Amino acid sequence: MPVTRLINVGGNAVANIVTTANAGASRSANVVTITTTANHNFSAGQAVTVAGVADATFNGTFTIASVPTGTTFTYAQNGSNGTSQSGTATPGFVSISSSIPSRRVEVREDEGTAVGLQYQKPEDSFTAIFSCATPAGPDQAQIVLGNVVGHGHGYGNLLGLPAQPNGATATVLLKVRAKSNATTNIRVTEIE
Repeated sequence: MPVTRLINVGGNAVANIVTTANAGASRSANVVTITTTANHNFSAGQAVTVAGVADATFNGTFTIASVPTGTTFTYAQNGSNGTSQSGTATPGFVSISSSIPSRRVEVREDEGTAVGLQYQKPEDSFTAIFSCATPAGPDQAQIVLGNVVGHGHGYGNLLGLPAQPNGATATVLLKVRAKSNATTNIRVTEIE
């Protein structure tokens, strides 16, 4: 039976962090709040890369825990309480892996969105790892599926992984984000 998940991914627009002293980044009780100069378009659960903050301990790639306002977001980070300023927040790629051994995996934007998807390098492609069931085959074979631009079906890219020979199943590993500064939902369908 197919397994379908809906995952929110953000756009690729860079948000600037407030430069006022001790106002752009604040860590309290292992929760960091970042304040941006304009609406950031981020959403909870999305990956974000924070860079260039004056206090470098705030920098890194994190999963957004909450979005209290259009210009603030939070993430968990162990560290001393403190404040800082400046830097940028860039939407990170969302890592997706199949939850079941699949013979076919489809990744596309959900209906109602038409932003387009961008895959981490190699650009607009993804890697599938096949684990072969037969002793004669390799334990793992790796294949990189090529350019998916133009494979859209009305709402973005549709990536289909056909059934593999010799009883092989696929575990798909990919990193994805929206091509524009908007957020979008992607639907991942795995078929046994």
